[in-house]
Amino acid sequence: MPDLDLTGLRPAAAATIKPFLDEMLASHQENVHSIHVTGTAVTDDFNDSFSDVNSIIVLKQIDVKF
Repeated sequence: MPDLDLTGLRPAAAATIKPFLDEMLASHQENVHSIHVTGTAVTDDFNDSFSDVNSIIVLKQIDVKF
């Protein structure tokens, strides 16, 4: 999987999700097919005070330990 490119996200959304993605990829990168960020994190409706950063992680294989 190539390096994370969070440039399309609002800066606050990128700062919120980056530590989670870094930690997850550190131990599971070989099984991650792709990562997608959805919801207001990719729109102008994102609000730093209350918006969530929603993500979808697609795996190469189902892994219960994941």
